[in-house]
Amino acid sequence: MKKPEIQFIIFDLGNVLIDIYPQKAIDKFSRDCEAPPTVLKELYHSPLHLSFMRGELTPITFFERVREKYHCQLDFDTFLNHWRQIIGPTKSGMRELLINLKSQYSLILLSNTDQLHWEYVLETCSEIQFFDKSFLSFELGLLKPEAEIYYYLLEDLSCKAAECIFVDDTKENIDMAASIGFQTIHASHPEEVTRRLQEYLIE
Repeated sequence: MKKPEIQFIIFDLGNVLIDIYPQKAIDKFSRDCEAPPTVLKELYHSPLHLSFMRGELTPITFFERVREKYHCQLDFDTFLNHWRQIIGPTKSGMRELLINLKSQYSLILLSNTDQLHWEYVLETCSEIQFFDKSFLSFELGLLKPEAEIYYYLLEDLSCKAAECIFVDDTKENIDMAASIGFQTIHASHPEEVTRRLQEYLIE
């Protein structure tokens, strides 16, 4: 049976398009918060941050709840500076990969992210310009690996899952996408992503 023609290549943001450094933020917060680093380390994957990534909290509310939960003595501007430390630069080699793909495929971003991180990504990551559309958890009220976010994307793009290649560094996200019918690449380094894409796209 002939493989469906690929129309869309869908990228995750953190650890795929850009590097992320949660520990840098924890190191900053540890100077202004009474909670020990072992507790602060939980913040990035905490229910509180998940709610923020789902768009259930405003930036100010998220800041206030972090300050209260972790006993922090800091203003919003200081908090924002600390929180932005998580966002790193574009991965080496990713810009070249996107340029090569852009002439033949629609490039899509699908990310679990929050409003503050996304605003900073727009300021610092020029590679966002190569994407035709971004699907962001805080705007949709949905998170990977929930099936609904993948079905929402397919409906919005008016395409079939088999016409998409989904690239993500998290196995749970990959597994859900694969169960729906997406072609998937579980990788994070641009060289590995390139090699795996060639397996799909070069017959």
